Amino acid sequence: MIDEVELDAIIIATPDHHHIQAAMLALQAGLDVYLEKLISVTIREGRLPADAVKTTGRVLQVGSQHLSMEMNRFACEFLPEGGLGKVSRIEFPNFPGPMKDPKFDAQPIPKGLDCIESRQSPNAPVEVGHRTITVCHLVNIARELQRPLQWNPDRERFVDDAEADNLLDRPRREHFPIPSITSEANPNRRRLLSSG
Repeated sequence: MIDEVELDAIIIATPDHHHIQAAMLALQAGLDVYLEKLISVTIREGRLPADAVKTTGRVLQVGSQHLSMEMNRFACEFLPEGGLGKVSRIEFPNFPGPMKDPKFDAQPIPKGLDCIESRQSPNAPVEVGHRTITVCHLVNIARELQRPLQWNPDRERFVDDAEADNLLDRPRREHFPIPSITSEANPNRRRLLSSG
């Protein structure tokens, strides 16, 4: 489809195990991407589109609509800026479903299309999507190995733990390779909006 139709951007809402291949093909073709979460089924796969966005300059919005809501955007800025001081413990109940707060009106989810035009980073950029799903993958690896693990987030590897490192990726099916992105990928092949 990418080669047969003139596209500006693509929405990927396939089953999870197809997300990476489709996103990498779109980025390689110079398209902007809206990618439903979860972005990857392994930690190593999740790093690929994050690096590809840096290489190509394309916009990749992860389908984390809650990051577009005013209340959550405020919290994402308030906490790191020290709004609550040093946080040493967090406790929360497990509610059975979504709660509505009447103080906050329904808000548009969008921002992705705005970012395609402006070339600004979206509210849920691929690096955030990758780091978020990495936490889930880490929990699954710890459950599989049935022991505590030490994680180095800068290297995206476990500390002195080859057994755990072997679970950072898994073989892909033969007919579903992940394309690589090089500096030859054409990040300016298409534009969504004309400048005229």
